[in-house]
Amino acid sequence: MTHGLPGDDEWTERWSADAVLSDGSTTHVRPITPDDGDAIRAFHERQSRESIYFRFFSPRPRLSDKEVEYQTTVDGIDRMAFVAERDDLLIGVAQYDRVGSRPEAEVAFFTDDEYHGRGVATLLLEYLAAYAREAGIRGFEAHVLPSNRRMVSVFKQAGFQASSAFADGVIEVTLGIEPTEGAAEAMAARAQSAERQAVVRLLEPRAVAVVGAGRDPEGIGHRTLHNLLRGSFRGPVYPVHPEAHSVAGVRAHVSVSDIPDEIDLAVVCVPAPEVVSVIEDCGRARVGAAIVISAGFAETGAAGREEQERVLAAARRFGVRILGPNCLGVVNTDPAVALHATFAEIAPVPGRVGLLSQSGTLGAVILDRARAKGLGISTFVAVGNKADLSGNDMLQYWLDDDRTDVVLLYLESFGNPRRFGRNVRQVARQKPVFAVRAGAVLESLDDRALDDDTIDALLRETGVVRVPTITALLDAALVAGNQPVPAGAGVAVVGNSGGSASMAADACVEGGLHLTQLSDQTLAALDDIRLHGRQSANPVDLRYDADPEHYALVLDAVLTDPGVDAVLVTHAPYERDHGRITAVLDAAHASHPDVTLVACIHGSHPPLTRGGVPVFDFPDEAALALGRVVRHRTWLDAEQQGTVRTLDNPVGVRALVRGSLRSLGPIDLPPEYARSVLRAGGVEPVPVQVLLTVEDAVGIEVTEPVAVKAERHVIGAATREHGVALDVDDQDDLRSAVSTIAESLGDDAWPMLVQPMTASGTNVRVAIETHPVVGPVIRVGPGGGAGRFAQAHRRVLPISDRTAIELIDASGVAELLDPESHEQLLVLIQRLGAIVDAAPEIVDLVCDPVIVRPDAADIVDVRITVSSVDDDEEPSVRRLPG
Repeated sequence: MTHGLPGDDEWTERWSADAVLSDGSTTHVRPITPDDGDAIRAFHERQSRESIYFRFFSPRPRLSDKEVEYQTTVDGIDRMAFVAERDDLLIGVAQYDRVGSRPEAEVAFFTDDEYHGRGVATLLLEYLAAYAREAGIRGFEAHVLPSNRRMVSVFKQAGFQASSAFADGVIEVTLGIEPTEGAAEAMAARAQSAERQAVVRLLEPRAVAVVGAGRDPEGIGHRTLHNLLRGSFRGPVYPVHPEAHSVAGVRAHVSVSDIPDEIDLAVVCVPAPEVVSVIEDCGRARVGAAIVISAGFAETGAAGREEQERVLAAARRFGVRILGPNCLGVVNTDPAVALHATFAEIAPVPGRVGLLSQSGTLGAVILDRARAKGLGISTFVAVGNKADLSGNDMLQYWLDDDRTDVVLLYLESFGNPRRFGRNVRQVARQKPVFAVRAGAVLESLDDRALDDDTIDALLRETGVVRVPTITALLDAALVAGNQPVPAGAGVAVVGNSGGSASMAADACVEGGLHLTQLSDQTLAALDDIRLHGRQSANPVDLRYDADPEHYALVLDAVLTDPGVDAVLVTHAPYERDHGRITAVLDAAHASHPDVTLVACIHGSHPPLTRGGVPVFDFPDEAALALGRVVRHRTWLDAEQQGTVRTLDNPVGVRALVRGSLRSLGPIDLPPEYARSVLRAGGVEPVPVQVLLTVEDAVGIEVTEPVAVKAERHVIGAATREHGVALDVDDQDDLRSAVSTIAESLGDDAWPMLVQPMTASGTNVRVAIETHPVVGPVIRVGPGGGAGRFAQAHRRVLPISDRTAIELIDASGVAELLDPESHEQLLVLIQRLGAIVDAAPEIVDLVCDPVIVRPDAADIVDVRITVSSVDDDEEPSVRRLPG
């Protein structure tokens, strides 16, 4: 459905949005209107004769009034057109005209010459195709001149099923516009590339302007300019000041538009009320991105939030991407860029770690501590208020950044957690991601809090290794950034201090590692070294006076062991020269580069050896850092090996759920209907007969023991007075039970359910709740009355078999299950997750109790709550939030 008619406010709002072009800039897409006549004329007259010929197949320097009226008047069904605009100028037009009564339409595109190659036509095609599908059109046709290679490329890259033929001097293109998997993947790839290019504008500029660069050495603008100049930025840097002739010895300009060079990045350091005019000036000067360091916006309250919205509106109007406001800035240590666009006195060591911080102050602290630890940084971004560019955009940049091997996040809020989850999962599949989060509550899109357990579930499922402190964040990065990610969790401890080795062993176990049982071959090699006659084991205990040669021989033997994924060396120097032992560590790492090696040296030592072996002060620090890197490997293995179950008939499940909706909801499904939904998804609950009156019990034949319960009975109840009667074994007892429950509960007794008694087993509760921000969250824990007091562990859907096993093991019920029962519960969890995935209208699904036995997982009670999900509210096209 198209939700309204052309000209309606609802219709216009639904089909209007800001979107990112392929160069990372933005444009506004909206339906054409009759008021666009003058804009269409001006747009047409700006184009070259070649472009006009490609569009109309004839010279047409001007449009007639009739042609203008035809182009700007649409009915929203048989004729439709979209425009892309920037700074009140049209930069692209796309339209379709239905071919007779057929479900096909002829399409045409016209892009401003100045914006060729930026994906304007492709973006408009996405909007036109999404709209046409709702109008009942199934395919597009286009006639393109053979020499119009740009338009031919647009159709090829769209991802839709396309065919072409040459006839009468033109290429006739036929384009299917159904939302195929290929088309969706192509659109997602374009969106990802566009998001990355937005960050490229920010981190890889060729020329920078500092707006508000004053003469006061303590001023933020002056300090930012100083850092850019001191950091040896590879391009020109221009101070902008309305009065100063020069700043820091560099000629100043009155405005950005006064600079005679093309500026890619502007760093804005003026008072908040002046920022809008600065962004507008940047827009007119075709600046690609702006870092708004200025404070006084959303962080100050409602008035500041309104001013921030004005800044964003100005940026969107001109296609300028902004970082901030109220941010510290960015650093790119790439020698080809050497960008230090912050006002902080920080000098990161170049390296291969990307760092994002919402807090500028803490970001600067992290950078300072990273330098002290010898941890090199590739890029750093402090996002501030995240009015436009955010951590989600940075993740897209790091995904394909060859200079970044590890990603660190200091999070105070997610912004858009669903988008964050999607983006960070892509990054974590290729490189470790570690995060430390401040506070117990994060903001959400609808102002509802994300509780800590849900945050943990989101991070865990998307591959982010959460750490408790900034120190732990840097320790994990030191290992992951300099050593290979361990192939597994098997660790060997080698040391010359029994106490330190024992502490290391305990910390390894605490960190999720296990002490490897060394092979007989390794043990024989260690015995041959004759370490003062001491029996070798794991930890491998050397005497306190073991010399570097002993370490070298032991490490060579242990690192060769096939069961050893990592080695932790603890060393208490018998002599003060640590250089000899670090040289041994480097030689061992060079000889066995595929095995992770970390160390703890008591006393003075470098944080990182010359060969890249991390060295810690205490063995527990080394072990815990190693364990956090192994957690990344564990998630990666589960992601690669895990299987997400799908339904045989997802369409049938969703149709059944949608058929139950009589209002926007939420509504609870009747007991029989809830069970029919589960059965459609391949889950067979314990059947029920529903009673609405006492008399209904007369018609029920009791051939086996049954349970009688009010649907709204007290959870955990087992007495008739509280709504539950068990082991009812004949007709008289059934009528008696129904009468007693009805008298005790009154109206709350109805409807009443009768179902066969189930064989005994482990009582489990499985619940799936759709969180408004992160989506469906599944919880597993003890069932019945015990479930009210137990902590139910959770994961974010979709859930694989590997993740489901982890969920069961963490729930507290695993120890009560034999292997066959464990498998029954595992299958049930996956099937319930698949049902909710197939029908997003299910906002709450609770199965409690589930009686789990070796032969079945019987769902005794099920409650399903559904609510309308208007997934057509926004078309499936690229759009920026807000």
